[in-house]
Amino acid sequence: MSLGIDAYITKPFKRNEVLVGIAGALRRRVLEIENSRFRARIGASGEERAAELGQTLGRLKGAADKVANSHEQTILRLSQAIEYHDGETEGHVERVGCYTKLLTGFTDVPPDVVRVASFMHDVGKIAVGASILQKPGQLTSTERQGMERHCEIGYQLLSGSDSELLELAATIALTHHERFDGTGYPQALQGEDIPVEGRIVAVADVFDALTSDRAYRPAFSVEEALAILREGRGTQFDPEVLDRFLACLDEVPSIRAELAD
Repeated sequence: MSLGIDAYITKPFKRNEVLVGIAGALRRRVLEIENSRFRARIGASGEERAAELGQTLGRLKGAADKVANSHEQTILRLSQAIEYHDGETEGHVERVGCYTKLLTGFTDVPPDVVRVASFMHDVGKIAVGASILQKPGQLTSTERQGMERHCEIGYQLLSGSDSELLELAATIALTHHERFDGTGYPQALQGEDIPVEGRIVAVADVFDALTSDRAYRPAFSVEEALAILREGRGTQFDPEVLDRFLACLDEVPSIRAELAD
């Protein structure tokens, strides 16, 4: 049997026994052929189903990417509307997003989620009067208090959602003006009590603000802005976050060129 023999007939044999044996062997061979063909069909249909499934998943991913891009564009345009209200230079929120993305190695949140969330860091300014936001001179104490409320207002606008993106944006809105030494606002948080995303956006936001024209002053040069950032190392800014930003300076010119005012 191990040699591939299905059966044998002993001598002396009868003609009918031979015919029955041959018929049985033929039936077994037919079954083997059909079984082989069936397995081939199953395999082919499995491959076809896998290919079809892959195509379907590809289409779904494409649709999901379009939805995600649509959401990002909506958030960006709404954030840009705040820029116009604030009198900030065009491109500020996008540049802050790009600088933020350079620093996302400090967080487990996907880089593009932090980048898009950072677009909304100043959304609370929608509730601050343009006369304060665009005032060319120094703010009074009362005006300063009104300005500083934008962090809490932004948090109130963005928090309470089941969206990871909006919850992160709420955290950034609330904490991006905290200082590493605990003298910032609105909660006077200190050191690592400040969420890392807030510490990241603090560096990105201040750098872009310094290198952009404002109603009350012209833009600083990049060199002047970097000197100011270095002066704030360990007081205004998280030293590790600032050092990472300084290590990424080679990427800053292309961002500024692409998203120029």
